[in-house]
Amino acid sequence: MFRKLSFCILSFVALALYIISCDKGVEPQKQKPPDYGPNLSVQIDDKPVWSPDGTVIAYYHYGITGLDYDTTDPTGWDLSQRGIWLINPDGTNPRFLVQAGNATWSADSKWIYFMTDAAWKIKVTGDSLTKIGDGMAFCDPTFSPQGDKVVSHYSIGDSSGIWITYLKDTSLNHWSGTRGPVWHPSGDSIFWADSWTGYWIESLDHSYRRKIRVPLEGFEGPISYNDRTRMIVSDSKNGIAIFDINGGNLRIISVKASVPVWSPDGTKICYLGTEHKIASLWIINTDGTDRRKLTFEP
Repeated sequence: MFRKLSFCILSFVALALYIISCDKGVEPQKQKPPDYGPNLSVQIDDKPVWSPDGTVIAYYHYGITGLDYDTTDPTGWDLSQRGIWLINPDGTNPRFLVQAGNATWSADSKWIYFMTDAAWKIKVTGDSLTKIGDGMAFCDPTFSPQGDKVVSHYSIGDSSGIWITYLKDTSLNHWSGTRGPVWHPSGDSIFWADSWTGYWIESLDHSYRRKIRVPLEGFEGPISYNDRTRMIVSDSKNGIAIFDINGGNLRIISVKASVPVWSPDGTKICYLGTEHKIASLWIINTDGTDRRKLTFEP
């Protein structure tokens, strides 16, 4: 399982760019595609997030405009095209939305929320960009089912852990010292996971906590939960891991993958995969069939 792609640094020989990760809280439009040497040479896209109505996938695009296909070294970049993009699940109509990262959907699929050094929202049509609060830059945000909170994680110093942003007054609450949070559909609990202690579900007031299962080898998160199937999907050393909320019925789809996410109907998974040392987005059925490429290199 290759390492988590969105938090590493790429040093280009041809062009020096600013270094950024969402953990460090710097503007995401300056982010560089990671480089993993002999295992993975270049990353085109990252962090797919399926809309609740299932019609659109949001993702982060690194803005690479050219590649040396012998070495997979980038040969060109367009900084204006780095940021959050939208694409239909059948691969049609890829379109740029905003120079930002760390996207999450509103419950009605009409807005994208994202966090840089502040919290913002923008309509999927590209208008009505609105600042909704100040605060730190967070990673992997997810919108609560009630639409009033965003849970995310931060990984710097004493402030590291899971945070909840309350949109009504833009207040921040340091919820716990863990990472990889995902809302339970009730809005009363949060799934979280880490590579040391495993997968958990915990109530917002911390009155209830249950371990779902031990960590999978190679897990780096985040996880994704589907309420229709009551199944969790996770990355692992051996591929995409699927298991139920009691930790049972473990299945592995043997593809090299990171950041897998469910389709709302629970029939498909979108993930970051590699081909010829180039990482882009792929979609696969949950039974492992019909694997197809969603986004492409220039």
